[in-house]
Amino acid sequence: MTEADLLRAQREFEELQGSVTPEDVTRVEASIGKMHKGVLKDVWDQVLLLWTLIKDPAALWAPRSIALAALVYVISPIDAIPDMIPVLGLADDAAIVTIAVTSLAYAVNKYRKEA
Repeated sequence: MTEADLLRAQREFEELQGSVTPEDVTRVEASIGKMHKGVLKDVWDQVLLLWTLIKDPAALWAPRSIALAALVYVISPIDAIPDMIPVLGLADDAAIVTIAVTSLAYAVNKYRKEA
């Protein structure tokens, strides 16, 4: 994955953050079992941390929306590098998950300790 691909993915992720809705939780829930593949396996623990944050009703909406935007990006068929492209297709998804977890380090640490 090139730096340009990563920047494009990050821009798309940032745009998603402003448009996620609570209904997107249902979309992610229906697809989360299908996400455990390719390079996403390498960041699966991070995917689960984001999912735990999203499902926590006590969590603030701002961090939940970042986590939700990351997982919506992962399930979206339209992203910086289409998922159909072998190896690279999920690399941008894994990068977005890592970016989200890094930006939410304080919030997801709570779930890492509880898990």
